[in-house]
Amino acid sequence: MRIALFILCGMMAASRARAEPAPFVEAVRHAPTVVAAQHRAEAALARVSASGRWADPELEGMVARKEMPMEDMPMWGASLQQPLPKWGERGAQRARAQAQLEMARAEADLMAGEAAMETARALLEQDAARQRTELLNRVLERTQRTLAAAEARLGVGRGGIGESLALQSRITELRLAIEQEQLRIANADADARRALGVRDDAPLPAFAAPGPDDIQLARAPGMRLLEAQRAEAGAMAAMARASARPMTAIRIGFEREEAEEGDEDTAAVALMTELPWNSRRYAKADVRAATAEQAGREAEAEALRFRIASELAQASRLERLAERTRASVAETRHRIDNEYAALVNAAGSATMQESPPILMLLELIDRDAELEMKRIEAETEARMARADLWPHVPLLTGAPHE
Repeated sequence: MRIALFILCGMMAASRARAEPAPFVEAVRHAPTVVAAQHRAEAALARVSASGRWADPELEGMVARKEMPMEDMPMWGASLQQPLPKWGERGAQRARAQAQLEMARAEADLMAGEAAMETARALLEQDAARQRTELLNRVLERTQRTLAAAEARLGVGRGGIGESLALQSRITELRLAIEQEQLRIANADADARRALGVRDDAPLPAFAAPGPDDIQLARAPGMRLLEAQRAEAGAMAAMARASARPMTAIRIGFEREEAEEGDEDTAAVALMTELPWNSRRYAKADVRAATAEQAGREAEAEALRFRIASELAQASRLERLAERTRASVAETRHRIDNEYAALVNAAGSATMQESPPILMLLELIDRDAELEMKRIEAETEARMARADLWPHVPLLTGAPHE
C-alpha cells in the first residue's frame, strides 16, 4: 500500500512538473510588451459582449394648450419609439468583434514569439561570444608558451628575432579580439534584458528553442492572425450588405385633449422606415472592398505557409551541417594535436640546424583555432535557425515548450 501511494505521489509530482511552463517561456510571458498585448486581448474580449447592441428606446412627452374661439383646451401626450436594427447588422457586428478578439489574441501570441526570438538570439550571441572568448584565451595561453620557447631558443642562439616579434604581434591581436568578444557578451546581455524587460541584476533564463514538431501550421500565430483578418473582412462585407437595408423604428403614442364637452383621447402605433437609395450604391463598393481584402489575406496565408516550410527546411539543413561540421572538426583537430605534439617534441630534442621554426607551431595553433571557430559558427547558425521559429509557436494559448 505504501509503495502504491509513493508511486502515485511521484506520478502527481511529475505531472505537475510537466504542466509548469519552462523558465524561458515564463520569462517571455512576463515581458512588458507581451503583457501589454495580453491586456489588449482582454480589452477585445470585453468588447465582444458590447457588440451587436440594441439602440435605446426614445421617450417623448408633450404638453400644449389649444386656443379656440369658444374655449381653450389643454393637451398632453407621450410617445415611445424603439429604433430597430437593420437586418443582419447585429450579427455582423458580433462577428466583427469576435474576429477582432481573435486578431488581438493572435497578435499577442505573435508579440510573445517575436520577444522569444529576440531573447533567444541574444542569448545565443552571448553564448557564442563566451565560447569564442574561451577559445581565444586558450590560443593566447598556447601562444604565450610558444613565445617563451622562442625567446629561450633566441637566448641560446637557436632562433631568430622575427619569430619573437611575430608571436608578440599575434598576442596583441588575440588580446584585442578577447576585448571585442567581451564587449559582444555585454551587448548581447543588454539585448536579452531589453527584450524581456528585466533589471540588470535579474537572472536571465537559459536558451530554449522550438523543434520542428512544435510547429503546427493551423495554430501558428501568423496563420491565426490572417484567418482572423479574413473573418473580419467577411464581417465587414456582411455589415456593408446590412447597411443597404432600410432602418426602421416603431412608435406607440397617446394624446389627450381636455374639452368642456369631454376629453378626446388618441392612441397611435406608427412604423417608420428609411429609403436607402444612396446606401445601396455605397454598400456595393464596401462589399467589393471586403471581398478583395479577403482574397488578399488568403494570398498572404499561402505565402506564410511557404515561408514556414522554408524556415523549417533551413533549420533542418543547418542542423545537419552542424553535425557534419562537429564530426569533421573533431577529426581534423585530433590530427592537428598530434602534429603539434610532434613538433613540440622535435623542437625540444633537435639541434639548431634540425629544429622546426616556431612559426610552424603558430600556424598549427591558428589552424586549430580556425576549425574551432567554424564549429562554433555552425552550431550557432543551427540554433539561430531554431530560435527564428519562435514566432510560429503560440506561447500564450499553447502548451509550454522547453
